[in-house]
Amino acid sequence: MVDRVRGPFEYFETTAESIEEAAKEPARHSRTMHGLADDLDLDQKRTRAATEGDIEDLVGRHPNSAAARSRRLAMNGAFATGCLTEFAQGVRAFDTTTARLNREVARAVAAAAKEAARDDDPGMGGETSAGGGISGVIDEVESAVDITNAGAEAYRRLLPQYRRAQAELEDDGERVAGRLERGARAEDVRDLMRAGYIPLIMAGVFTQVQLSPSDKYVALVAGLMRDHLPPEATTWTVKQLDAYLTRHHAAADRVVDGSDDLDSVWSQVASGLSVAGLLKTLGSAPEGDRRRLATMLPSIIGNHKDAPFDLRAQAHRVNISAQIHRDAQRIEDLRADPRYRGGEHGLVDRLEKRAKLYEDLLHKRPQADLSGDRPEHRQIILFDPRGDGRIAEISGVIDRHTKNVGVYLPGTGHGLDDWNSSVRRSNELVANSNGLAMVTWIGGDLPDGVVANAPSRGYADTLAPRLADFSHQLRDEMHRVGSAGDTAYLGHSYASAITGQAERIGLDADRVLSVEGVGMGHGVDDRDDLSTPNRHTPHYSMTAPDDFIGTVQRSGWHGQDPDEFEGTVQLQTGHYKNGEPITGSFASHSGVFSPFSDAWNNMLAFLTGGEGTRAKDDLKVDPKAGTYTVPGYHSGGPVRIR
Repeated sequence: MVDRVRGPFEYFETTAESIEEAAKEPARHSRTMHGLADDLDLDQKRTRAATEGDIEDLVGRHPNSAAARSRRLAMNGAFATGCLTEFAQGVRAFDTTTARLNREVARAVAAAAKEAARDDDPGMGGETSAGGGISGVIDEVESAVDITNAGAEAYRRLLPQYRRAQAELEDDGERVAGRLERGARAEDVRDLMRAGYIPLIMAGVFTQVQLSPSDKYVALVAGLMRDHLPPEATTWTVKQLDAYLTRHHAAADRVVDGSDDLDSVWSQVASGLSVAGLLKTLGSAPEGDRRRLATMLPSIIGNHKDAPFDLRAQAHRVNISAQIHRDAQRIEDLRADPRYRGGEHGLVDRLEKRAKLYEDLLHKRPQADLSGDRPEHRQIILFDPRGDGRIAEISGVIDRHTKNVGVYLPGTGHGLDDWNSSVRRSNELVANSNGLAMVTWIGGDLPDGVVANAPSRGYADTLAPRLADFSHQLRDEMHRVGSAGDTAYLGHSYASAITGQAERIGLDADRVLSVEGVGMGHGVDDRDDLSTPNRHTPHYSMTAPDDFIGTVQRSGWHGQDPDEFEGTVQLQTGHYKNGEPITGSFASHSGVFSPFSDAWNNMLAFLTGGEGTRAKDDLKVDPKAGTYTVPGYHSGGPVRIR
């Protein structure tokens, strides 16, 4: 409800809320008549089926006639309430403008009063009147006049805006009156439905209206906005809508719930309508329309495989905001439970930590690349908080200027709870390159522990098909934006088994790098085990000489050792930026990601298609395994990444 601020600019006696309240009963009766018409149609079928000959025709006419009358009444009622609701929105817009103008007048008066008080206050440097008496009275009168003049001046300055608002409301009234006078014409009904003033569920009574798939979706979105957001939201820009939903988490939760409920609506009113069809229809639509749709249908668009990445990112801003509200409610419920003893199983701490991450995802500005190019918001293109979480984020920008897109897959122990540390690795690579975008991708639960979980092959079996499917989505997105760049997949630790398994089923990759990888994946022992296209994919690997992962690689439990895989080029891990060797059984496992180290420089060369350095084989003796060769600290010479 608009707060009608008092002032010189007057309101009409009727409020938007009173108009909408008056329209509720006719709207309810219209829906009842619509349902009755459907029941009568069913009665007609039953009676005709139970008779034959002349009786069949005669009996069938009566329910059919009653159904037609019911639909006509429902149509007229729905159209009238739609028109009233449209006019209510016009009144609300007028009230909003009038309240704003009255506030401006009040501010002008308050500023004049403050100035007068300052002039009369010795401590403020103003002059005092001599002792009271007549001179003091004169000062008070002059101050009052100044204040009144300030209000009058503000009123005169703002009066044209008020008159425009009056004229717009008069136009709204004339338009609504014209609609009512003409009756339910197809173009008027379509306009009212697209604005959400007539519910899409009532489309069946307007037989004269043919709604396109785009019309239906716009109507659904408008209905969602009217049901779940402040009334003035229908006038907001997409930027205002986004700002509201990312800061009002309960409202975002309502929108997500409403988006979930649309499946039942589609089955009733949107026959043949699919999300994929809508996305195709919206391909050439204005940017604002596309983003508004993604904002209001977040649970449908966010993880849809056919949705462009920009729409997924917009949808997930609402999904993440809603999750903040849901987690806050869960924490509140836990603490209200008498059985709760504080921090039970660390769940509350974990949810609170995630809340900080989610706020970061919504409000922290992404890092730019060397050219200074960066998106307005962080771009989350996959989000599911269940378990350890499913999430993917773009670092940099994927557009027609993008030369290469790297996909980084973290390994054991990673998930939503340490997401920013995973994305930081991608950010550092993007920040030191031109034309490179990165996607950090976790498609589901990863092993939590090296000993307890990492030996399991099940994680790779589950995630590999998801990764292969995502690789095709990524290629489609690059084609959509006009990028002819390469895609390069970098799997760290356990993730090397995921990329290897994905290659068995057709990972769309121009090149693949295993970093400290456990193996190529169960059942991947040579190139013949890969899908036909992937047998020709260039493969690279890097493993620090004394990384503990070497024991896992030699076991063959997760397939062939990536360093020994047929045709693989081993890249140097080498030294840190300060010249110290990347070493240590556990330290080297993640130490290879240290910026500007030899290993990191080789990763960047791999991602951008530059010149890297081979690893030089060194002889090393293991008392248990015998003598074997490992990539050394020293360069084996340059290699062109292709």
